[in-house]
Amino acid sequence: MHPSTTSRELKRNKDSFRGYNAEIAQVISAKKHKQKAKRFSLTKSIEKYIRTKLKEDWSLDKYLRHKNKKYHCRTKDYMARGMLIDRIMIDKRPKIVDKKSRIGDLEIDTVVGKDHKGFLVTVVDRKSKLTLIKNVPTK
Repeated sequence: MHPSTTSRELKRNKDSFRGYNAEIAQVISAKKHKQKAKRFSLTKSIEKYIRTKLKEDWSLDKYLRHKNKKYHCRTKDYMARGMLIDRIMIDKRPKIVDKKSRIGDLEIDTVVGKDHKGFLVTVVDRKSKLTLIKNVPTK
């Protein structure tokens, strides 16, 4: 048996007065096993109940089991966070830019600092490799 398994067992079932007792630990384990949630199958009546409650707007975050946990509604705005507006994807740029044959084709990037503190914007000319770096207050 692995030492950490033994350590957890002792920590979980030791009494401050008598120490560890295997018989008591077994009784506690059997009791926990008996009380744990049982698997159930989704019956027609349960499905009907769920559908009724969903129609009554019970799908809102305040009805979730983990109310104290932070929950983000997966809205369009939430999913679009961090995306740049009017961004042109690399595969959509003109093919001549890939040849690096002319000055003036720029590659611009943002560098985010540790813990999102501090931002840099880098601008690199693809042909001459002229690089400009500027510290900016926000992304």
